[in-house]
Amino acid sequence: MNEKYGEYKALTKVGGGSFGNVYLAVKEGENIGYSLKVIERELIEREDLDDFNQEIDILGKLSGSIYTPNLYDFRKYNGKDVNHDNPKELISLKKNDRPYYVTDFFSKCSLSYYITKMKNGFCEPHAKIIFKKIIEGIKFCHDKKVCHLDIKPKNIVINKYFDPIIIDFGFSEEFNESTTFKKGKGSKRYISPEMWEEKEYDGVKSDIFSLGVVLFNLVTRSFGFLRSIVKDDYYKFIIEADSSGNYENYWDSIKFITNKIKLSEDFKNLYTSMVAYDPKKRPTTKEILESNWLKKLNDLSKEEREKRENDVLNNLKNLYKEIKDSDLKIRISDNIIEEKKLTTKGFNSTNSNVYFESDVEPKYISKDRINLNHFIEIIGDLPEVDFMNDLANKIDEKLKNKMSFKSKENLKLELFFEYDKNEIEKVESTMEIELLKYEKGDYLLEFLNTKGDIADYYEHFCEIKEIIKKDLFNNCLDMDIKD
Repeated sequence: MNEKYGEYKALTKVGGGSFGNVYLAVKEGENIGYSLKVIERELIEREDLDDFNQEIDILGKLSGSIYTPNLYDFRKYNGKDVNHDNPKELISLKKNDRPYYVTDFFSKCSLSYYITKMKNGFCEPHAKIIFKKIIEGIKFCHDKKVCHLDIKPKNIVINKYFDPIIIDFGFSEEFNESTTFKKGKGSKRYISPEMWEEKEYDGVKSDIFSLGVVLFNLVTRSFGFLRSIVKDDYYKFIIEADSSGNYENYWDSIKFITNKIKLSEDFKNLYTSMVAYDPKKRPTTKEILESNWLKKLNDLSKEEREKRENDVLNNLKNLYKEIKDSDLKIRISDNIIEEKKLTTKGFNSTNSNVYFESDVEPKYISKDRINLNHFIEIIGDLPEVDFMNDLANKIDEKLKNKMSFKSKENLKLELFFEYDKNEIEKVESTMEIELLKYEKGDYLLEFLNTKGDIADYYEHFCEIKEIIKKDLFNNCLDMDIKD
């Protein structure tokens, strides 16, 4: 296989859908594995092309986070000579014009494989570690005003650190506070009752419903009902409990599951609230993270938390060995990665609790520089070199007892925290700061954690942000900081 799309060459097929395929791909001159998704059907409906173009836009909006893939390259359908009023219009795609996009390749397959391999699902203590990261990922999407609308284990992949990453935004939609949707999307086992009933629905609340189904699946390896409809033998009891709040009949109806797996009351309460018939009764992602079920995870000591996370990591690693042995596609892609010594993108979970949000969309940055950690967007005319020199002086003045620094270039600083001038090997934490121009007249001040404890790094980032806001902002005319 030697087909090229832009600068990327497909190596092997790793997945596919109704109108396209996903490949492990490489870029010439690099040893990094990428995910390449291509529309390969010769005749395709206008509606599908619109969805594909929209998915590219949403991936660009979410790029740069630790929860979703980065977008590196794409080709949209240009839409020439097409009747936009006819979404079912069939369009012929020439091979050289087929739309595609390139994102990170997450090499440890989807969560659905791991659930299948578990005899009775993940025990609650392990499921909490995994599910908390999934909720953080969907919270990030919701905070960015994107609802996913197709949440299921197959669309949650595992990166090289064995952390869950949210993928497949083909059904996703952007929203504002008053947005509702009419067109039902998603997979039958996971969609909300309002979708089945073809009502207008809140995309965020529908995502919460799907997450509830994923939670039950994760812990029990089963489903708590077949479909979220009135006629379902099990979900009808959840509808019945909607007004009374008494779910006893529901839990009695699925005793064939709960007799095998003991479920805590905190789990039951969280699950039934997430799959409630009335969307208004479903919790937000923030409320889920603060629920009694997940709260107990936060109450663990640092040592207990690390031990549990290591237990989950080892469990997932062992399951992956079984998955690879039983699935030819995964084995082939894994072998290619090993033989070609490819690295694959991924983020360490220690970043997940300290992500600092910004309204900047990294798709505007040059293709080879996608921000991974923290950044501040600066809008307006800026004397770049003077600004960076002033920043260096202010950092030195305010933090001189904590750190020392050197300037790598005019627009780049390297900071050394807890620096012992007599013994350089005692440096405990370093941070790089670089000023990048990403649009005409606009800049991105990028912070990279290069060494040391992530919590210390985040503390220093916040200190420097305050220096910029308080000490530099007043001295720079025509500058506005968005963070």
